[in-house]
Amino acid sequence: MYVAADHDLQADGTRPCRTPGHPKGVPCAGCWRLLSPEHRKAIQEEREGEAFRAAWGAFFMTLLDAQAAFGDSAPAFFSDIHESALASALITYRQHVADTGGF
Repeated sequence: MYVAADHDLQADGTRPCRTPGHPKGVPCAGCWRLLSPEHRKAIQEEREGEAFRAAWGAFFMTLLDAQAAFGDSAPAFFSDIHESALASALITYRQHVADTGGF
């Protein structure tokens, strides 16, 4: 369950990581350092793939569209906007996998 307060800025200006299993208080940027070199390499390779780029494009366009639609009140709908953008990305990613038979 998403709780907006879980992702508020910390005193140093970073956002805390909400990844299950990560130590409490780890900033999002610190997540990368918690991964093994093999895992980081696999993530980077996936990010360079067509499916990830398509999903990221869907996420980013949905995010921008929702922020524009809500205007100055967009921060009040932070979690809803991100859930919508993530749903768009997931739909795009799954469709790409179905169309290509893989990543």
